[in-house]
Amino acid sequence: MPITINGSGTITGLSVGGLPDGTVDADTLASGVGGKILQVVSAEDTTDRDFENANTWYDTGLTCNITPAATSSKIQVFVVQYIQIRRSNSEARGGVILMRDSTTIWDSQAYNFGFESSTTGTHRIGQNIAFSILDTPNTTSAITYKTRASNYLATDNGHFEMNNNAAKSTMVLMEVAG
Repeated sequence: MPITINGSGTITGLSVGGLPDGTVDADTLASGVGGKILQVVSAEDTTDRDFENANTWYDTGLTCNITPAATSSKIQVFVVQYIQIRRSNSEARGGVILMRDSTTIWDSQAYNFGFESSTTGTHRIGQNIAFSILDTPNTTSAITYKTRASNYLATDNGHFEMNNNAAKSTMVLMEVAG
């Protein structure tokens, strides 16, 4: 079958593998495309940490480091964190934030994990929270990403626990070429 190129640039008659070797190489495919994954690093944490009666931000222990190859790179951050919240007499709520070094770059929107109840007694909820953020750090220096957590109220035997019974929390960082 003859190969035909019409006026709009459409090619017909070309079979799979029909181009000569060396016509299209990796550099040709990647040129100007962007979005190439340059590196992937990950961390996990299974240490049980329990913050009692505190409505201040504590490090959860989930931390991951990366050094970008270029200032134009973006860092795709994936987090899955196991939390358990419990409190006597209602409002067992807590929050999680993601930090790049000392800067908060994601906030779980003011203590939105958990529940509120009008009944007395101990209330408990355990769940994996998962989120992803595309960060633009604009640096080639080493960066530390970490999560922090806090109870909403610091009374009534409130607990915000990470990795209860050795549950696993993970963070994956992917450097994406800019």
